[in-house]
Amino acid sequence: SGKSTFFKQMQILYGNSGFSSVEIHTFGHVIRRNVIETLQCLLHAKDTFQLSWNPSTSLLSTKYEKFVLELNFYQGIQWDEEIINAVKHFWYHETTIQDIYHRRSELQLLDSTQYLYENIDRIGDTNYKPNQEDILLARLRTSGIVEKSFKIHNANFTFIDVGGQQSERRKWMHCFDNVTAIIFVASISEYDQTLFENNTRNRMEESIDVFDTIVNHKLFIRVPTVLFLNKQDLFKEKIKTSAINSYFPQYKGDNTFQDGSEFIKEMFLDCNHQDKMIFTHLTCATDTENIERIFNACRVFILHDNMVYLGFE
Repeated sequence: SGKSTFFKQMQILYGNSGFSSVEIHTFGHVIRRNVIETLQCLLHAKDTFQLSWNPSTSLLSTKYEKFVLELNFYQGIQWDEEIINAVKHFWYHETTIQDIYHRRSELQLLDSTQYLYENIDRIGDTNYKPNQEDILLARLRTSGIVEKSFKIHNANFTFIDVGGQQSERRKWMHCFDNVTAIIFVASISEYDQTLFENNTRNRMEESIDVFDTIVNHKLFIRVPTVLFLNKQDLFKEKIKTSAINSYFPQYKGDNTFQDGSEFIKEMFLDCNHQDKMIFTHLTCATDTENIERIFNACRVFILHDNMVYLGFE
């Protein structure tokens, strides 16, 4: 949904020195792994969709297909020129890959795929060092619990990032003693996608159910809740070609950003059975200025709500 990206933005905006050299080096490996993961995903989809390579490129495509699918993270991957050549061939010269990419909502494909491939020369360079945008787009599933503290406008904030996958959720309750706010991040663009763990379950339906559980839990009756409907940039583009009512038949609005985002927001807010205030924002977690502006508004809301609760106002 982008919650770990939001977590990275806090480090960029309020961390004393941003990312350490070790973190930057690690993100470099993550980005390169993302390149290979996404390409393997697209190649597997060729068979799933029962497609064939373009006759004019099939010889080279078959060669690179075998090469890429044999790359194994568990055995270690030595990055070399052949990987760069394979990416360039498939992305720029193999029309079947483009046909598959246009059906990406049916796949478990990273949102950053196009960005990765269009920057493959830089990413593949021997002296590659990921920049800030690379780091924000690097995707590594959160496993376990990550905690970091920042001083923001003279107030101390501790952020706890928890894994969003189904298998990670049982660990959440250990984090929730004495929390002063919950930031729930949901991807507004995933209304037409299925879960990584279960390809029959709609991602947005799952997200709404989790939000329902959290927002109405007895531990959080007095805890201010912030809802980030993230990836608004992707939603703006997707809604032009992917109708919401194909996945949520109750939707009667136009396929516009305004109507669609309002409908999705109301689906989440309808879960609020406690009549509590929920601070809602459309966000783009990869946009640092957007996150800084929105979090400043959230910060005031969180502090004010907690002061009222403690009887200072």
